[in-house]
Amino acid sequence: MGLGVVHQHRMINQPSSRIVSGEIMVGALLMVAFSLIAPFQDTIAKLATDHVSSGTISFSRFAIQTLVLVPLVLWRFGPRRLWPKNAPHLHALRGVLMAVVTVLFVLALEYMHVADAMASFFVEPMFLTLLSGLILREKVGWRRWTAVVVGFVGVIIALRPTGAAISWPALIALAGCLCQSVFMIVTRYVRGTSNFLLA
Repeated sequence: MGLGVVHQHRMINQPSSRIVSGEIMVGALLMVAFSLIAPFQDTIAKLATDHVSSGTISFSRFAIQTLVLVPLVLWRFGPRRLWPKNAPHLHALRGVLMAVVTVLFVLALEYMHVADAMASFFVEPMFLTLLSGLILREKVGWRRWTAVVVGFVGVIIALRPTGAAISWPALIALAGCLCQSVFMIVTRYVRGTSNFLLA
């Protein structure tokens, strides 16, 4: 009887493979949606660099996000939830990292073509895969490493790097890519500590 209760308790608390597969599919679809939206956002930022500084563009982006999200959080959760109770230092770190990523990428856009800057950011899966194994201790199989290497080769082909191509704007883009990878790792680490709107 006791073993049956324990077994039932474990079955209730462990997510089924169908639920996990569904969550992975939702996450993949959200990443695809972001990949479709991001080029439009970056193109607008590139056009804006002809008129205002990269710092102003970055500040404007976060100001608009604040004006949209703060009323939504207040309406949905109330004022007490504006600051996360669980792991606030990690959420603060995520905010700092995203600010750094935005400034670096917009600064790179000021001196690079949008296509080159976006291609530089495709190196992120390589950083993310490496960090997920080192920090999160996630198992990375040879299939994923093969996909990462193939993608990296694709980035090299797209950028056609030469001595002139390896310039400081390209290094800024790569630095932003690394910060974005760390941001994703921290986001993965704090998952479940708060609602996605609060994150």
